[in-house]
Order: sequence, then C-alpha cells, then structure tokens
Amino acid sequence: MQRRRIDPSPDAAAEMGRALTQRHPASQRGSTGPDLAITVTAKSALVDALDAIAGGSTDADNLEQALLAYQETVPSASTGDVLWAYCELIETLVHAVRWLQAQWNAEPETSLHANAARIRASAVANRSHPTWPEPLTTATRHLAKLTDPSTPQVVAANLSRVPMPPRVTPLFKPPQQASGNRTGDDPPEEKPTLVIVIRFQGEPVMRPTALQPGAMHRFEAEVRIDPWPEDTDHLEVKFISVFPRDYLYASDLTFTKEELRQPLEIRIGGERPSSDPPLGLTASATLLRGDQRIPARIAGNTTLELVTFDPGTATPLNMPTTARAVQQRMSELANALPDLSREDKRDVRLLIEGVLRFGHTLLDERLDAEADIDEDWFQRNLSFFLRADPTIGARLEGHAMRAGGITDPLLGRIPLELKVDKKAISLEDAARRFVRQPTQYASAGDSQVSLLAVLDTSEKRAPAGVMGNEIKWEYPEIATGPHPPFPSMVGIIIIRAGFPRPSDFSR
Repeated sequence: MQRRRIDPSPDAAAEMGRALTQRHPASQRGSTGPDLAITVTAKSALVDALDAIAGGSTDADNLEQALLAYQETVPSASTGDVLWAYCELIETLVHAVRWLQAQWNAEPETSLHANAARIRASAVANRSHPTWPEPLTTATRHLAKLTDPSTPQVVAANLSRVPMPPRVTPLFKPPQQASGNRTGDDPPEEKPTLVIVIRFQGEPVMRPTALQPGAMHRFEAEVRIDPWPEDTDHLEVKFISVFPRDYLYASDLTFTKEELRQPLEIRIGGERPSSDPPLGLTASATLLRGDQRIPARIAGNTTLELVTFDPGTATPLNMPTTARAVQQRMSELANALPDLSREDKRDVRLLIEGVLRFGHTLLDERLDAEADIDEDWFQRNLSFFLRADPTIGARLEGHAMRAGGITDPLLGRIPLELKVDKKAISLEDAARRFVRQPTQYASAGDSQVSLLAVLDTSEKRAPAGVMGNEIKWEYPEIATGPHPPFPSMVGIIIIRAGFPRPSDFSR
C-alpha cells in the first residue's frame, strides 16, 4: 500500500506541521493527547523530510525542524520504547548528514559529527528490544558503524518505513515498561519542576554565548524550585553534550535547600569557525532522596548554546574589542530572530564587519571635517571597499529597485542604507530619524533585517573611542502594530570622521 503524503515538498510539509502545532499548543490538546490530524500531519512532514534525505538531499536543518515539530505533537517518550528510539535515531541521522556535508566541504574536524552519531546509535542499540520494528533496528546498526557516505540515505529510507503509531501505546514497549507498577486509575507521580537561571559576568546568558577557546569560564547557576521537594537531600544538575568532555567540558552541579546558587565551569577545547552551528549543552536534573534518584523536569530553555571567540583571530582582524562587540550583536540577533536563515546571518555579519573596517580606515586616515563629503561619495567608496572583500565580491548590488525606491548597497536580502550628517549624531538620533527607510526596503524583500550606516562628518572636540561603541539594534515601529510575531530589526552603525590630529588634543 502506497503512503499518501500531505504535500510533496518537505519544506512545505514541515512548515505545515509547525503551523498546526502552534495553533494547538500542548496545554489545549486535552488529556488524551494532541488532535490526531495534527499528529498525522507532523508525522507526514517528518517522513517527507526523511524521504528527501533518502533521495540524496543534505538538508539537515529541515530534518531537524520536522523532528521538533513532530515531537511537539506526541507525549514524552519513555527511554527504551520505540518512540524514544525513533526520535533518537533521527537526531543521530541529523549528525550523520552534517558529517556528510562537512566531508563534502572539506571542513576541519569532520569526525566530530560522525563520532557523535556512532555514540548515540550505540546507546540506542544497547536498549534495543525484539519488539522493535525491523527498519528501526536496521537503521540502528547502520548508524552505529557510520563510515560510508551512503549510510545517511540508507538510514533515512529505513526510518521513513517505521510504522510509528500516532499516539504512544504499549505496542512496541518492552514488557517491563508496558506493564508499569500502577494499580487501578492512580495517576502517575508528577515530576517536580524547576527553572535554572544561568548568568555570565553578571548578566543572563545570551544564545549563543561567546567564549574564548582553551580558557575555563566561570558562570553562575541558580535553581528556582518552590517549594523544595519534601525529604529531598540534594538536587543534581548535569549538562549533556554529544561532544566529548575533553573538548566541551561543563562541571556537574549539586544544590541543597540552603545553597540554590552554584558556580558552573565551562571550557571549549578548541576554536570553531564562525559558520559552524553553536555547541549545545543540555541540562538534566535529578532529585536525590537517600538512595533514590528521581528525575525532575526543567521548565523553559534547557540548552546552553556556545560559540568560540578568540581575540587574536576574530574578525575584523586586529580590532579585538570591536570584534567582540560584533559577536555580541550577532548573539542578540540570534536571540531575537532564532529562525533567521544562515545566509541572512552571514550577509548581515559581512556587511557589519565591512562597514566597521571602512569606518576604522577613515579614522586611521583622518577624514577631515572640511572635506566635501556627500552620500554619493559615501556609497561609491564604501561599495568599492566592500566588493574588495572576496567573501562579498560581485554579490553586492547597488541601485536595486525595492518598494518603489532605489536601495543603496544590497547583499543577498539585506539592504544597507547610507546617510551622511554634517552635525553630531547619536545612535538614538539615527534610530529616531532614519530607520523607517531601510525597514521598508527590507520588508519589500521579505527580510526582517536591514542595516543603516551614518557617516558623521561634524567637527569633533573629543577623541573617538573604539568602533564597538557605535553599533546597536533597533526595533522600528511597523504598520502591524506593537509586538508583532515576526518583528523587523535595523542594525545601526555610526562612522565618526572630522577629528583633529592627535597632537591637537594636547594644545
């Protein structure tokens, strides 16, 4: 019997599953589980994503998103049952596909994803049961011995054939899990719920948080649980990762009723390219009552996302303070728009770094306040400067038509609006006066992000300070109204010129 698909496009199917899940949150689905139509649609989207991988696609992100949408529609799986194994193996397949991508692109450390896939598949194999469907056990065997580039296709083809029921039933559970210890209609004991608040340098952690590779960083972790569970001696929190502890280390934490704050130490063993996805550390919590170990539920975001930052190699090169500011602003963007595409993030970063390097060049060459500077000069010289960067090159467009107007430089879907002001201007002034125009250009290109660079040529009476002070994000007001589900953001950069010679400050 041929399986009927909701939509032939895996991207469209995954989007449909996510949209249905958002319309019917878990709290509204009732005690018997989610609506059957929602679960079936999400499962269909996941199968289509698997079929795409089986057909040769290497879109690991689409597969990962389809899995997340499917997991939103089903109850939590018990470790060892078929639903648990199914989801674990798809997460493992995501690593296998990313390993394949890394091999194809000749990226360094390509073995990390392959090692993670083999470790996770072996963990699933150790809990396998004769009642599991044959395609599931076949996929497990292949992933546990991942060496062949064709393995992801073979595994995806097997996982798409797993006869997963829409709701979790005892059908494929090991007997000891299916029977349980409950009698009559007694409800299961509810897991205690807690929240973990993590701070770094006194501030709540951003997603992702930038750390210097090779250094041990000290965070502060605080547990919020009210009331403290009765007869509980300790609360143990561990951070789990697919990466080995000698590369990504996080200390284990033990909390008591009197000590709800503890230092958390984290170390990343080596530098990672900025284009790589963040490293993940996922928290798990256990209550200790004598010899008993009772799992606890962590509410909110349970995963720390980490990237590396090395002042010696960070871009813009030889501008370590400014490079850290760029890293922070990109983290703010990732927090505000977590679904922003990799291409858009890349182009935003390239434009920000290029404008800052151009501004630093003007500062170093001392553009005089009396120079005849206008927006044509600014656009011509900045565009020439940006195109000289081989990662931008001829992709930078000029004078593109958008929303009935003509843009300044445009990279991909990210417009960069340029202004010149002969009076002193602050970031706040620029936000108040100029952000609507780049927002309109971006909206016409279906982009949530645009950039604004203002060249301030006024005569200066104070030294410049570092370029990292001259960049911020602004949320412009849009016609939709306040707090839209898909907000627009404008990155504002001020370039300061018109400074006297350094010796003039001593007179």
